[in-house]
Amino acid sequence: MNIAELYSRIGELNALLRAAGMAHGVDVWLSVARLFKQLEQQDNKLLNDEKDLAPLLGPLLCRNPEEQARFPELFEQWLNRETQPVLETVNRIAAPGRDGLLVAQAAVQKTQKHWVMGGIAVFVCLMVVLIINWPDLFRPKPVEVPDKVEPPKPV
Repeated sequence: MNIAELYSRIGELNALLRAAGMAHGVDVWLSVARLFKQLEQQDNKLLNDEKDLAPLLGPLLCRNPEEQARFPELFEQWLNRETQPVLETVNRIAAPGRDGLLVAQAAVQKTQKHWVMGGIAVFVCLMVVLIINWPDLFRPKPVEVPDKVEPPKPV
């Protein structure tokens, strides 16, 4: 039994469980990954066969007694299945205008990239101008004194 091979197929188990209405969060899959890592470090001493993995995975993946009752059957399906694409990609229907949409999305992303880069360039230019002119902005202006002050004329 190869734990690494089973772990590489864990995405299929996830898809199979989701299709059966048993969705799980990231925390559960992290626990499953830790279990596989521990089994790999112990050189599979706890397991004689791949089917011995079901009682270890069941408590992690099942939330109630109904799911625990269905899990061995789903686990068997997963073990007996040859490597197949994940269920999400098997029956995907291609839309007729999808290619045009993908081209348009790529063009928009490219244009967005140009706008962002242009904005960054303008920002950098403004910062350079500010840094160069910074001392001049705060230098006091000279006071203008008129040459001669004429006294006011009497009326």
